[in-house]
Amino acid sequence: MFFPEVRSERKARGWTQRQLAVEAGLSLPTVIAAEASRNISFESAYRIAVAFEKSPAPMDESTLEVAQA
Repeated sequence: MFFPEVRSERKARGWTQRQLAVEAGLSLPTVIAAEASRNISFESAYRIAVAFEKSPAPMDESTLEVAQA
């Protein structure tokens, strides 16, 4: 999964990549990968969405199973 809007959303909030990583509970390399539209895990994309307060839906085990299939 990739999340191509990460950079523009982060910049609109005035956040650094490190700030987004902290807000999302992710590593800096994961944020950099997301901004470069490289594949990141569903969970990482979800954490970024939550950090941006754009959570698509509550995540549960069935959601993760489908995403990992």
